Amino acid sequence: MIVLIIVFQMIIAVRDSVKDIPKETYYILRCLGTSKWREFKEITLPASLSSILSSIRIALG
Repeated sequence: MIVLIIVFQMIIAVRDSVKDIPKETYYILRCLGTSKWREFKEITLPASLSSILSSIRIALG
């Protein structure tokens, strides 16, 4: 039961942090013709990593 609460909290935190990334950030890589994996690796993951780690820290209490 506790695991479900923690996982739900982390999913919401990650979703919100990814939504906060401006769309203009992706335009440069899209113009260069990169793949979706490269966009995730270069922009999405670094931008949302702080939120992911802080939600893990809060969830573990």
